Amino acid sequence: MSHDMHPATAAVLLLAALCVSAALLEPSTLRYGHDIFYHLLRIESLYDQLRLGVWASPINYLFFGGAGYASSACYPDALLYIPAALRLAGLNPGSACTVFILLCMAASCGTAYWCARQMTGSRWAGVVAAIIYTLCQYKLDCVYTRGALGEIQAFIFIPVAICAVHDLLFRDFRQPWLMLPGFGGLMLTHTISLFMAVLISAVICLVFLKRVWPHIPALAGMALLTLGLTAFFWLPCVEMLLTMPLKAAQPWTTAAENAVEPAMLLANVPLGQSRAGMGMVLFLLCLPRLALSGRTAPQGEAGARWLALRRLADFGLLAGLACALAATTLFPWRHAGFVGVIQFPWRLYSFASWFLALGAAASLGCLLEMLRAGGKRIAARKTGGGLSFALACGVLACMSVAAWQHYGLLSARTFVLAHDVFATPAETVFVGKEEWMPQAVDRNLLMRDDRHAEDDAGRHAALSVSPDKCELRSELDARPRQWLDVPYIWYRGYAAEFLPRGGGAPERLTVNGAGRNGFCRVLLEGRGAGMVRVWYEGTAGQRAARWITVLSWLALSVLLARRWRTAEKRAGQAAGRS
Repeated sequence: MSHDMHPATAAVLLLAALCVSAALLEPSTLRYGHDIFYHLLRIESLYDQLRLGVWASPINYLFFGGAGYASSACYPDALLYIPAALRLAGLNPGSACTVFILLCMAASCGTAYWCARQMTGSRWAGVVAAIIYTLCQYKLDCVYTRGALGEIQAFIFIPVAICAVHDLLFRDFRQPWLMLPGFGGLMLTHTISLFMAVLISAVICLVFLKRVWPHIPALAGMALLTLGLTAFFWLPCVEMLLTMPLKAAQPWTTAAENAVEPAMLLANVPLGQSRAGMGMVLFLLCLPRLALSGRTAPQGEAGARWLALRRLADFGLLAGLACALAATTLFPWRHAGFVGVIQFPWRLYSFASWFLALGAAASLGCLLEMLRAGGKRIAARKTGGGLSFALACGVLACMSVAAWQHYGLLSARTFVLAHDVFATPAETVFVGKEEWMPQAVDRNLLMRDDRHAEDDAGRHAALSVSPDKCELRSELDARPRQWLDVPYIWYRGYAAEFLPRGGGAPERLTVNGAGRNGFCRVLLEGRGAGMVRVWYEGTAGQRAARWITVLSWLALSVLLARRWRTAEKRAGQAAGRS
């Protein structure tokens, strides 16, 4: 674009937006959020695993005082190894989490800028879209009100996923690789956001089916490759959901209960269960599209740019309004079926915010193109520099004022976390509604359990735990026993063996979930003196998933190598012809 922005100016404006969005983050304290303690436990569990030399265990043994919880098996934590590594570097839990949130905010600002620039062809529009997205009300609520670390990470990949859809519809699918970081990133950070992204993309593709149809083979290939690369997470998760009665199968709330009133969309209120707004400023910034109605495109190359921008503006604004309205009671959530799995319809605000940011930036870009093509020398000169800069600063000022007004409504509750904050079992039970816990487990009984091993006669057995091996051992006397309950919450994949006293080959034992309060029960079948060892071995599905991921990465490497060789060959042929 003729009014494009200098890279240094763009960097300054983006940094200013990032500073405003991170204004309430403090290096030594952490703000209270609805879900923050659960996410802190996830980070601390990964830190413990790294410290003990355990890698990628699906069971997190820090939870419930060592009883274990399948958080990593069902909730992706690929990026949470970053704050876990910061804990290894010496930061306390709160500081490590704060630094990670700041990194996520910076990354989401960067991907928003890059993707908007790709879609608009304009650095200026990329900056404006990134400013709006970085300071949108829902994103600030996820950081400061909810402490929703999963969605904070998802904000990084939402622009990339939508950029991939835009490339499919309007750019002849020239960058199919965008699907890998877009949808793959959502798979490995927040599965509900992935579900919404797939659903929204499917609806858009049905609307533009004529454009999509020629690219179905390439689209299917990239989808399969994305599934293959991330199989190490989703395949074991699906296996666990299908083969175990988890509490996630009994929803504790429904989407219909949490749908917001349409008028709430414009409200500036801290987010609650059915009170969630996007703020008025975001919608006001979309009004310049009205000024384009009835306008004809300028002549020449500028006209082609103008039409492309207006098409993008319409695409973004219509998709954004549709997502925003779908979060309200106007949508029939009581009859939504499987779509209601998102629980809180206002989660659609993350996509609505990005679509509206994109539409607003494209609409303002169209206005600048019209001013440039107007023929007036003064207007053209201003549009080439000062006017575009002033307009970007105006957007930054509007979004910043709205952000500061929202900050004034938020809770000022903060806390400092010691390095050993989760050292006692009472501090390791913050798991929300324990969706990934077997239905046989009573959380209240679990919190009162003294974590002992108990046989079929009610006798306690000596117990030793080896955290570095994620296993426990129990010494048994000569009295024969039928079974032994050990204090691990049972999930498929636990294994046990019996080592006879005085030597002998280890004997494999059967483990099931019939123990007290859903604990592992080891079937001894009359065995006496010896030692029982219990550990999490994993399932066949988990092992197959790892191999699928390895093979998918090899396939991707082969594809990249072939593409590189083809590019080199073409470059050599071009040089020979010249």
